[in-house]
Amino acid sequence: MPTPRRRAGVGVQVFGLSADNARAFWNWRFLPGGVPELPRTRGMLMRACDTRLPARLGREDLDFIAAALVGAAAEVMGEARAYGT
Repeated sequence: MPTPRRRAGVGVQVFGLSADNARAFWNWRFLPGGVPELPRTRGMLMRACDTRLPARLGREDLDFIAAALVGAAAEVMGEARAYGT
């Protein structure tokens, strides 16, 4: 069964699980002196998600993608519960 994001046709990557994402600083091997440590930035990016949005997308496309992402998040989060229940 496809994941919720794939069912809607929207791809999402978790930065921390990607070995080849060019937007993740630990893949910037071209930097003189090597890649900096940046532990706080790395910690945040290990939980951050990445969705590629080409510049050619129109409002209708972006609305579809936003709805797919919000719907997938709601599906995996489950029912909201009150404190202590």
